[in-house]
Amino acid sequence: MSRAGRWVTELVLVFVGVYAAFWLSNYQQDRQDAQRRDQILASLEEQLREGIDSGRINRARQEREAAEFRRAVDAGEMPPPLQGRVPRDICAIRDATGQFTDIDSQDGDYKIGD
Repeated sequence: MSRAGRWVTELVLVFVGVYAAFWLSNYQQDRQDAQRRDQILASLEEQLREGIDSGRINRARQEREAAEFRRAVDAGEMPPPLQGRVPRDICAIRDATGQFTDIDSQDGDYKIGD
């Protein structure tokens, strides 16, 4: 084989080797990306399921509390206080006598003060 033929053969072999190395690297990166994407989707799915379950539990609790509140109001009784946060834009509420009662804030939760 001539010198030019050897040179062309070596050049083709180097080209094929480099191309194969890049292809393998891209293939491995694509597999890693797919695995990472699957992990992220599984985590999101788990978080959504937990959020939905938590929402159902909270909804049931709030419905029970609201039913008890309505029952007490309909019976002419003083209803129990509803649980949860008081909206931040409320700075005072009226008590049963019509007087304003201040609301104190502690750690971001507003609580009815004395």
